[in-house]
Amino acid sequence: MPLVTLHPVCPSKRGNKIVLKSGGFGWRSCHSYACPLCGPRKVRRQAAVLSHIATHAPHARWVTLSDAPRDSAKRMKAMLRLRRTLQRRVGPVAIGWVTEISKNNACHIHALVHGSPIEPGTIEEIWGANVDDKDAHPKTGGYMLKAALHQPGSIQRLEHFELNAGRSFRTLGPFYGEHARFGDAWRATLDPTAVTAGVHPDDRTPVVELSLLVSSTHQ
Repeated sequence: MPLVTLHPVCPSKRGNKIVLKSGGFGWRSCHSYACPLCGPRKVRRQAAVLSHIATHAPHARWVTLSDAPRDSAKRMKAMLRLRRTLQRRVGPVAIGWVTEISKNNACHIHALVHGSPIEPGTIEEIWGANVDDKDAHPKTGGYMLKAALHQPGSIQRLEHFELNAGRSFRTLGPFYGEHARFGDAWRATLDPTAVTAGVHPDDRTPVVELSLLVSSTHQ
């Protein structure tokens, strides 16, 4: 008799099974960050998506912007200005970012920027404060969402969503691009028998339906 792996089921969707294109099956998700099961799964998958974009998107940069405004509206205005200015100087650019408060109580932003080549020093000149600018790397997703990856109810997770307007991360521009639909080329890079690209073992069965994230990930 073949070994059957049972996956935890969302409390609000219990017994609500869907058939996947692969021929297997998975359980419907409520897609709520507050759900003790679907919330962490959703963030883990988003971390995997961010890491994939960091690895495969053209000219991906991993940027830390210091002295970010503490006010949410002013912070969004500063990020809009940054993207508009970059687009005028270098061409099409998309940005995904999270806001954090450091141990010394300084507000800063971690951003994944991609789309057009950017000369060193350009982002720092536009931002007007110290900027750490380097090539993006495969661990970007897990680092960006490290606080959101804590269990629901934890102080770190609550602070993360409060700082980021109830979202795991924010985006400007066509951030997902060709990765938005999570096509076969990306799914082929996921090893269904191991933890890969930040995907938790409990998420191995539903991973082929990651396109569900497109409608629930925040712009």
